[in-house]
Amino acid sequence: MLHAFVLVTVLVMVLLGALAVALAGMLRRVAKPRREEISKVSRQHFELFQGEPMNEAALEMAKTRYRKWLEQGNTRAIETSLRPGTHFVVQVRALAEIGTKEAGNILERQFTRKLSDDTLEQLWYWMDLACGLRALNHGSALPTLLRCADNSAPDLPLSHYLAVETASFAGFAGYLRQPDSTMGRSAVRVLRRALEGLRRGVEPSRLAEARVGDLVEALWDVRPTQADPRFASLLVEVVRVVRRLPAYENEPDHDDDSGGYDDGYSHGRGELADQEGWAWQASRLVALESAIRAHLRRLTQPLIRSLGYGSPADEAEVLQALIDLKANASNHLIPLLEDKRIHHPALAMRVLGHSTRPEVATWLAAWISGGVDRNRRSGWRTWARQPARPSIPPETPYAAALDALGRLGGAKAEVVLLEALHDFDPTYRRAAAAAFGWREPVDRARVRAALHIARTDSTSEVKYAARAALARLGEVQSLQMFRRGLESEDLNQRLVSIHAIASENIGLLWPDLDALADADDPVVSHHAREAVAQLAEADEPGLG
Repeated sequence: MLHAFVLVTVLVMVLLGALAVALAGMLRRVAKPRREEISKVSRQHFELFQGEPMNEAALEMAKTRYRKWLEQGNTRAIETSLRPGTHFVVQVRALAEIGTKEAGNILERQFTRKLSDDTLEQLWYWMDLACGLRALNHGSALPTLLRCADNSAPDLPLSHYLAVETASFAGFAGYLRQPDSTMGRSAVRVLRRALEGLRRGVEPSRLAEARVGDLVEALWDVRPTQADPRFASLLVEVVRVVRRLPAYENEPDHDDDSGGYDDGYSHGRGELADQEGWAWQASRLVALESAIRAHLRRLTQPLIRSLGYGSPADEAEVLQALIDLKANASNHLIPLLEDKRIHHPALAMRVLGHSTRPEVATWLAAWISGGVDRNRRSGWRTWARQPARPSIPPETPYAAALDALGRLGGAKAEVVLLEALHDFDPTYRRAAAAAFGWREPVDRARVRAALHIARTDSTSEVKYAARAALARLGEVQSLQMFRRGLESEDLNQRLVSIHAIASENIGLLWPDLDALADADDPVVSHHAREAVAQLAEADEPGLG
């Protein structure tokens, strides 16, 4: 059910952890991840992705042994044998092919175990279990699987595959019809992540198999009467998917004969059936789009008014929904920040970054001055490394505030950002550099001169942030640095550069990405199209 297409995406996400290092030095060759950075289990699954067959002799041996133990009622022996390692996927497949209820119960219980400290490896184990349990139609495991999918690391593409696998269970729609329950809230978040997977490399055919259009329609029919941030974020993701549908119609499915993760449970329906299935599911989303947009406009103000009353967890979801909506919430949010009634001030700063009121930048500059002694910090000798302890208490989200100032723009914002470029802590020098270029500077010459100095900083992250800001401002040398990455013969380097251009919003390289959207390599083509979509979304008004 998985395909080799996501392999390179996972590897690129590993590389993105060192993105600043990769690009700051004029795009020197990106080193491939060292072998020790990827566990044996992950490498094994990458090989399965590429079409390597499973060891059939080991599989038959495991099935024979497990059948004997099941006949003897010795389930403890089976569970004892299920240990982390490269044999785990074989053992899970063996139990799934045996197909008894007890075999399913054994697999379900493995979700309660922490099988690895490696996040990616743990996700592989969960994927093995999820595929096996769905093949067994073991619906009683869905609540446990829901919790795992809901809590999995969102920054790894594999978490989106786990979400799709979870949403494919027959009983998933039942939880969506109870959106106010604990499990219903988890189901809404998991469905949102499954839809987001389309932007992260999940094949449309997999989403068609999960019937995501029907699931969204089922949830829409029982939509919450109160302002629900989880529902709002899901609806925003639906709009994002609909925006991308023309690109997906022209993009071939990646489920071909070149290889794939042979989970042993999938039964190919054929390319035509896959296309028809996805077209039907996509049509359900298109049919709802106009109603969804209208509903989101009605949801925004109730969501804003709910701030200041809920739990910290509820507040975080509301703030994230407002970020997704690009909501203008400053009138309500600023008094709450002044009264210290916001549990997540860093998220609140991201919301303020979408404000349309010019006085918000003035307030934010004063708010920073009240909590940070910029003159004293910029007078110290600059450090090349981050201090062992945070140099500013977490209740003062200085970095997030600098980012918001950059997006708001204005003369007072520039003064604060230019001073922060001289902070002794590289965390805040990087944040200040990264905040430039989102708006046209008031004093362009001064800003460019300061960024030219910042790109010689002793810290690679600061150098990279300064180069990205200069690229946003149109400096030819910095633009060429990113462009060279797109022209690299190294696939990883090209993909890292595509992601960097999108995440840094370097709109001047839009034509270069557009050209790659028609590349012969389907992986490059997909990521280039997604990058173009992200650049387009950055310029669009909010949905709130």
